[in-house]
Amino acid sequence: MDNIQIIEDKATKIKNQVAIANFDQAVKLLIDLAREYHPPSVNDAIEVSSNFHALKKQVIDGTEYPNIVDVRNSRNTKAILTAVDDIKAKAIAAAKEKPTEIITEIDKKIILQADNIEKHYRSTDFHFELEKLTLKLGEITGLVGENATGKTTLLRILAGDLAHDKGTLQYPEFNKSKRLWWHRIKRQIAYVPQELPVWNGGLEQNLAYRAAQRGIKGADNRRETEYIIHRLGLVEHIGKSWRQLSGGYKLRFALAGALVCRPQLLIIDEPLANLDVNTQLIVLDDLRKLAGSLRHPLSIIISSQHIHEIEAVADQMFFMRGGKTEYLGYLRDYRSTRDHNIYEVQCANPDQLPAALATLQGIRLQQNSMAHIITTPTTVTAQDLLQALHRQHIVIHYFRDISQSVKTEFYEKTT
Repeated sequence: MDNIQIIEDKATKIKNQVAIANFDQAVKLLIDLAREYHPPSVNDAIEVSSNFHALKKQVIDGTEYPNIVDVRNSRNTKAILTAVDDIKAKAIAAAKEKPTEIITEIDKKIILQADNIEKHYRSTDFHFELEKLTLKLGEITGLVGENATGKTTLLRILAGDLAHDKGTLQYPEFNKSKRLWWHRIKRQIAYVPQELPVWNGGLEQNLAYRAAQRGIKGADNRRETEYIIHRLGLVEHIGKSWRQLSGGYKLRFALAGALVCRPQLLIIDEPLANLDVNTQLIVLDDLRKLAGSLRHPLSIIISSQHIHEIEAVADQMFFMRGGKTEYLGYLRDYRSTRDHNIYEVQCANPDQLPAALATLQGIRLQQNSMAHIITTPTTVTAQDLLQALHRQHIVIHYFRDISQSVKTEFYEKTT
């Protein structure tokens, strides 16, 4: 696909969001379009975002106009579509003038290489071991596993907040020396812990201060602060104090504080733990798009017990048990040579499951507190299984094929 077509497709996606009145997503994509393909237009995109959030606030607060929702939709539709066409035209003109400056693919450079890392806690006799881990720009690594298995230990070691006892860490893109110069390395790493520290003072001032700490000052500081506020949808909450924020927005501001420093490696510990389902999806979608930025790609490693949600955005999955690696590799390769499938089922009449499965060969039925686990040969597809359940009039509440999910690591070692 050529550069012009890529820009056209990005613009079409924004217009599709406008068509269904999903303005929150449309303004984020508009900012992304400008930042990726015509950086001088980022301020124009942010202005559109500011106007959108101002109109949105009128709807929330109430107004003298009885048809304010219609007014908002009409104004936002016109403003965003006009901005899309304008930025698209400028981006295409720039692509034609200097085609080599348009980035169409991320250079997936190695950001971190860990080899034979060990950490021993003598007070509890817990021993952590990691044979090898590679993190690359543009990729998300999902870190999952049982509780107290060393996930936070690993993240703190990678962030430089906890010393390891043995092994080597390398950050080849921002530490060329064999010796680890942490004052340089930490300028490129952002770590968001599970227990978020309290922010004192204004939220916007905190973001500007964090950027300034990393050497981003003056007009550049203002641009980065405004960009991250608008890109993460924080405009409507910027006037609040930390205590006035919900748990979801505290996390999003913590992410903003990490990202405003322009890191190349983002480390996040259990960000989804206290978020509602909708906020989880918003946060993960933002992380996926930010990691895949063409001009400013990120390497992200994120720990979570929300396996399916993390798998939806991850490139690489890392499963730990007892302080050791059980699986580490690209999700697309996981169980690609398996000899059986695994399905989760919840139904209204579980006592009829054995009869329904009797027509299929090589079936194993197990149960945990949440669902029935059905293991089948690879010749039995999800469609075959659903048809067998349907013939027995099984009322299905939940069905998921987890054959290529690392969730199977929990089941296969405990059942």
